[in-house]
Amino acid sequence: MELVEMGMQGVWTAAARYALLERVRRQADARDLALVGFDVGRRVRLLLVGDGRGVRTLASGVRSGTVQALGSTQTLGRPVYRRAVDPKEALVALHAEAVEPGTDPLGTPWSSHRDLLGYRSAPFFDAGWWAGRVDPAWVHERCGGAALPPRRPRPAGRGLDLPLRVSAAVLGVLPADRRAFRLFSHLARWDGARQIDIADALMLTPRRIRQLQAEPEPRLRAAAMALADRRLCRVP
Repeated sequence: MELVEMGMQGVWTAAARYALLERVRRQADARDLALVGFDVGRRVRLLLVGDGRGVRTLASGVRSGTVQALGSTQTLGRPVYRRAVDPKEALVALHAEAVEPGTDPLGTPWSSHRDLLGYRSAPFFDAGWWAGRVDPAWVHERCGGAALPPRRPRPAGRGLDLPLRVSAAVLGVLPADRRAFRLFSHLARWDGARQIDIADALMLTPRRIRQLQAEPEPRLRAAAMALADRRLCRVP
């Protein structure tokens, strides 16, 4: 396991960060590497498992791909590589260093902490590598995390902006991305919103909302827990 660090120059928007993570995942898949942890808050920090040469070509490919996609507005610095001797301790350190002062590990969407604990299901990260290797709750505690969100939160009733943003964040996309619409329609209904208001929020018909809600949504539980916890409500 290796830790790769790269500085982030320029102003990185939420869209640019999500695109960066998707770029990293594509590069990892192409080189048979496992991305097992990340932090893209103040700098890029990636935990990777696989061939060392592949790790270096991944970093090079991510840097060049970022230039092609963003030009000179957001760039990545020269990578620094460190061997991780203890995988579990490396994961704890990665997530702990991503925590902003005075906040909780769950308070940032820009590390893999939410993914590890099951509060996000994004296409750019699969926490499955850690199954049977580490207890996510133990990692959360080691990072200084407070009590985890309740497993059966009560609907609070609120406007629809936050449920939409939370739904998108659980999937690792932006609120305008149509991939978040089904989860949002389920979450908003769970939260007590009227069908007509959900439809208006998405500029869809109530009939289409009913169709979306008729489809199974396995991420609803994670989204409901996120909506019930102020840390997880810190989203783009």
